[in-house]
Amino acid sequence: MKYVVGDKVKFLNQEGGGIISKIVSPDMVNVAIEDGFEIPTLIRDLVRIEDDSPAGRYFGAHYQVEVSDFPHTPKKRTAPTPVKQPPTPATGPSRAVSSRKHSISSTGEPGLRKGLYLAFVPDDQKSLISGGINIYLINFSGYDLLFSLFLKESKVGYAGKDYAVLDAYTRIHLDYIAREEINNWSAGIVQALFYKSHQDQVLSPLTAAFRIQGVRLYKEDNYQPVGFFNQRAFLFLLGEIAHQAAVTPEQKDQPEPPEKKMVVSQPVRKRELIEKHAIAKDIAEVDLHISALKSDFSAMTNTEILHFQMEYFHRSLDNAIAKAYRKVIFIHGIGNGVLRDAIIDYLKRNFPDFVYRNASFQTYGYGALEVELPD
Repeated sequence: MKYVVGDKVKFLNQEGGGIISKIVSPDMVNVAIEDGFEIPTLIRDLVRIEDDSPAGRYFGAHYQVEVSDFPHTPKKRTAPTPVKQPPTPATGPSRAVSSRKHSISSTGEPGLRKGLYLAFVPDDQKSLISGGINIYLINFSGYDLLFSLFLKESKVGYAGKDYAVLDAYTRIHLDYIAREEINNWSAGIVQALFYKSHQDQVLSPLTAAFRIQGVRLYKEDNYQPVGFFNQRAFLFLLGEIAHQAAVTPEQKDQPEPPEKKMVVSQPVRKRELIEKHAIAKDIAEVDLHISALKSDFSAMTNTEILHFQMEYFHRSLDNAIAKAYRKVIFIHGIGNGVLRDAIIDYLKRNFPDFVYRNASFQTYGYGALEVELPD
């Protein structure tokens, strides 16, 4: 079927539609919806609405593209795997959601941070390391969000997996996979836009790259009871709301004085957390002494200090994994060993395949751990 930029279309598998804004490939186009977002959509999931809209007249016939214009090798289509839903949906605020979306409790689990999570829920709760796995995206926050999900399919490319609007405190079913398909979900990127009808500040969009080693899904200790499902699941934090930067409004442009030469400024890329601690290519050094993390900590208790240090450790490690760092040295000091023990306990429970050792004695004495991040 021939599509033209400006064609008005409807979605076949969900409500709504929009206008084709770009021809992406022989099989996919971008659809601009009413909210102003562009949604990548497979051609087979669209139906064109014949109309003489201004948009169609504006873009003109020179944007017409035939699918046959793109050289490609036909792909073999296979029947989709049936989606399995957990037997007991989680309870929560009443919302009108699709059959693969369910509301969740806003109270969550004790100590669970507000944010966006991937969840891997074994189909067989009696044998957690065998059988199929249901995969969910959990929006454990007070923001509605528009997300897109891409899975790494080769060394240089990503495949679009899913996109949707996800209400606050809602989970959505993404996939059901057989155990041998775990590696298909080993790496990917999730992007999200956050929305509230009334808010003090607007959050920057989230872009979270993730890497999950398949061996972690073959260890029963990595599955914990999760009230969102009333089942045991493996949760992977993609992004925490508390650490999501706010958008700073631009100041109104001011004219340059005539005697000054106009200088075109270059955009400044915001540095990732782990980049602030980089000491060599793919190697970082993170000082967890409270005096290095916080200028004024005189009013904090020892428990609060430890919690603050572990939070920074979690963020640094997660960011290092997402950015494919090879090694991170965590300076914990010699003290009473509580921080060191907490770090080792966390690594044993969550990253049992990570190698860690005492860092160079000549450089750090007994006060640092060196953690290797596998490829």
